[in-house]
Amino acid sequence: MPITSLKLLSEERPLDQQRTFANLRAEQLEELALNGRGEMVNVAMELSSGFNRVSMVRAANAFLARETIFVGSDLPEASEDDEQFAKRADSLEEVVTYLKELGYYIWAVDNVPGFDPKSIFEVELPRKSAFVYGREQAGLSPTEINLCDGMIYIPMAGAARSFNVAQASAIIMGEYTRQNGF
Repeated sequence: MPITSLKLLSEERPLDQQRTFANLRAEQLEELALNGRGEMVNVAMELSSGFNRVSMVRAANAFLARETIFVGSDLPEASEDDEQFAKRADSLEEVVTYLKELGYYIWAVDNVPGFDPKSIFEVELPRKSAFVYGREQAGLSPTEINLCDGMIYIPMAGAARSFNVAQASAIIMGEYTRQNGF
C-alpha cells in the first residue's frame, strides 16, 4: 500500500480533539514539551558519533519521546532542554528489564534476515513502544535482537542497506507519532 493512501489515526477524531501542535497555544506547547511527554522510548547501542547522538535526542524531543537511552556510549552534548530526557545505561539487558517492568513492547530496528523483520509501515505500534537502534555500520547482534519482542525495518530502495541511525530514528519516531499521536 503506498504511504500516501494511509490515513492518520488522529483523523478519526474530531479536529478540535486532535492533539496536534496546530491546535495548541505557545504556553500549552511549552507545558507539553516539559511535562506532557509521550510513552515512546528510544534505545541506542554504542553510538560513536556525537552528531548522531545529538540528532537522536533532538528528534526525540521534537516528537515528545519519554526518553532516549544510550547504551555503552556517553550522553550527547545537547541543549539543556534536550539533555533532561537522555539517560545512559551499561547494558541492553538492564534497559530491557527496566522497560519490561514498565510494560513496554521492545522493537529491534534492523533488517537482519532470519528474524522475520516487519516493515514499520505494516505494523501497529503499541503506545508503550521502545525502539532499539544498533551501532553505526554494525547494527544489532543476534543476542541483542533476541532480547527484543519483534523487529521492524524501514523499507528503502537503492544500494544502501539502511539509513543512518539518526535518520532512521527520526523516521521511526514520525511513524510512531502518526499512529499514536504525541
